[in-house]
Amino acid sequence: MTKTKCGQCGYEFRSSAGRCCKCANRIATRDKYRSAVGKNPQSLECKRCGVTFSADRILQQCEPCSATAEKASRRRAKNRYKAKRERQLRELSTGDKITLQLVIQKDGSLCAMCGIDTSCYEQNDRHDATVDHVIPLSRGGMHSLDNVQLLCRMCNSLKADRVPLPPGLVLSDLE
Repeated sequence: MTKTKCGQCGYEFRSSAGRCCKCANRIATRDKYRSAVGKNPQSLECKRCGVTFSADRILQQCEPCSATAEKASRRRAKNRYKAKRERQLRELSTGDKITLQLVIQKDGSLCAMCGIDTSCYEQNDRHDATVDHVIPLSRGGMHSLDNVQLLCRMCNSLKADRVPLPPGLVLSDLE
């Protein structure tokens, strides 16, 4: 097979077809829409703001309204996650008010995993001090002072929702 230039975009490709796969997919999608609608791209009225816009695919909103709706949807999902997390903390709480300062008083300012001193790092730094649940809430752990430890942000991120391994056992032993 020889290299051929796409008649639509000019991209060189190896195929017996006259178009590259990107243009072929785009044209197939456009043709599918046109057969469903029965005409060429049409002017539609945005269901949200009433502006008339041209659409070459099935849309109900203009681009700015679609972007705004998508942002709002992401914001609602984030708020649902926060509410679920707060509800989970309330249900699993022993009544202790757990703060970072309280955990530092209990454990000192050393990360429980890597041993780095977290007191000399600024907030949101990769080695900034964070509160970690030894047995994660998602795995049935309680939100109590006995179940929290101080980890640097990087170690907390690496630990995620895993339960710590018993002393002397490494991950390669489990595989």
